[in-house]
Amino acid sequence: MITGFYAFLLGFLIVQEWNNANTARIAMSQEAAALVTVSYNASLFPTADYTRIRDALIDYDRAIVCDELPQLARGGGPSTSAVAAHERIYVILAGLPASTRSLPSFNHALRQLNTATTQRRIRLDAATLRLPGVLLVLIVVAAGTLVCVAAFQASGHRVSHTTAIVALALFVGFAVSLVVELNTPYRGAAAISDEPLRLGVSPDDLRCT
Repeated sequence: MITGFYAFLLGFLIVQEWNNANTARIAMSQEAAALVTVSYNASLFPTADYTRIRDALIDYDRAIVCDELPQLARGGGPSTSAVAAHERIYVILAGLPASTRSLPSFNHALRQLNTATTQRRIRLDAATLRLPGVLLVLIVVAAGTLVCVAAFQASGHRVSHTTAIVALALFVGFAVSLVVELNTPYRGAAAISDEPLRLGVSPDDLRCT
């Protein structure tokens, strides 16, 4: 009964963490897509205005790839460079000439930037929805205790008992490892990729220094 409850608890945590990571992954893709659409709409602006917006978008992409994602992987929050680059795009849009702001493409660009901002918020929230460290320790301790108790239980069938203990240890070890791995969506084998932000952008523009 205890084993069944523990297995249910691990399964529940894995599903919750997987959903959280998947939400962040989708938000990353949608944020990147919205930024591409902003750039496309801005390409219909006068050349000088488009260049300013394009450069600001590239700066924002670079700040995410080079600063913010590594910082989130280390357990930190939004990077100051990404926040500043994000705000700069709005400032540039607001400061464009009235003739540019009257274009239909300007409203489309602004709406898409707002969409990117919403997805950014969702992406960042995923970094904070992690299991407390104390709970992770309790899960690991409970796993070890469960395997030890099962190992010391008397059994008349030594081989089958040993096989069951090994199987239980492997299952619990894998499940606990998965819980720990998924608890950090920006780090590890299941880390959220920055590939959506790189699509359509020159590798030289996103080179980290």
